[in-house]
Parts: sequence; C-alpha cells; structure tokens
Amino acid sequence: MASKRAAKLFKVTLLTGAILAGASENDFSLLEKAAENMGYAFDIQDDIIDSFAKKEEYGRSTCLDISKNKKPLHIIYALKSTDKEKTESLKCLLGKQFLSFGEKDLARQLLRESGGLDAAKQASKKYAKLARDFIIKTSLNEGVKEFFHSFITYIEQSLDWYK
Repeated sequence: MASKRAAKLFKVTLLTGAILAGASENDFSLLEKAAENMGYAFDIQDDIIDSFAKKEEYGRSTCLDISKNKKPLHIIYALKSTDKEKTESLKCLLGKQFLSFGEKDLARQLLRESGGLDAAKQASKKYAKLARDFIIKTSLNEGVKEFFHSFITYIEQSLDWYK
C-alpha cells in the first residue's frame, strides 16, 4: 500500500524542488531515494495512527483499515504471528464494517501482543534511517539537511506515541 501513497507524494514533492533548484544528477538520484524512504516511514506511521490514535486526535473514526479489511504493514506482521489464536481473533475483526469500542480495543491488543505493532515501528525506523543516510550524502546545504533530519526525526519519534 505504501508505494502507492505517501512514497509517491514525497517523491513528486522533493523531485519538483530538486528540478526547480537545478539539482545535480547525483543529488536528484539521492533525493529520489530519500523521498521514497521518507514516504514509506511516514505511511507506516500513518497506518499505525489509524489503529491506535483516539478519534479526538485523529479527527475521524479509528481502525478504519481493519473495518475495511485493509492490511497495512502492522496488520500483516500481526497476521504472520506464530500465535494462531491471536491471528484468528484478528482475522475475525478484519472486514467487520462497524467495530465496537471493545472490538477496537481488542484489535489494538492483538496488534501489540502479536508483535505486529513493534515490527512495523522497526520497519518505519529502518526506512527513516535510510532516508536520513541519503539526505546526508547530498550536496544540499547544512540548513536544508537539518530540516530533513528534523522532519525524519519527528516521524520516528511520533511512533513512540502509540503503544
């Protein structure tokens, strides 16, 4: 799912800026890779927010991916758990159009206990590190590099809000 959403948006945005700034071919290539990885990290974080944020924080109902039977990374990891009981319980919630508060809490518990949440957080942090490494290799000035570093750090740190 991520490659169709945030990663492409980040690439278009960063590469448009690179073209307008007259970036070198090397910087253009590095920024393309950085943008893709930032997009993956951001999208994983956004999917986690869908499952774990409160409606008041998110601005809309939560657990929509579960009720729509979507399978972002944290759900895929949870479904690959060796704990078949947890996996089957989660499968029963997938695609259920209206989840009660208790069912949402159960889904969150299953995502945590199966290791799906932690595994997705680690994947997001891996993509964030790759993005940061590509940005460092560019010839962008230090102020711009610091901006991207701060943005990537924000994505990483926001993962800690959801436990």
